[in-house]
Amino acid sequence: QVLRDDNEVARVAQSVIARSPEELRTFVEGDANKKQRVMKYFMGQGMKETKGKADPEAMLKAMEQALAEKIKKD
Repeated sequence: QVLRDDNEVARVAQSVIARSPEELRTFVEGDANKKQRVMKYFMGQGMKETKGKADPEAMLKAMEQALAEKIKKD
């Protein structure tokens, strides 16, 4: 069963980013290659947390949105 609840996917994305300050810093300060690598890390952690049930497109969108909000706040 695919997890499609946008609120739950967003919560997972925010949780992954919140507990990964080093990776967040690398994402913010890094070049395009580092940003891509860190996004893959965040996606992997998000999929792991949902036991692979999250819709990958929804997770990617949630990660991008959560990162944009986090960067804007800091």
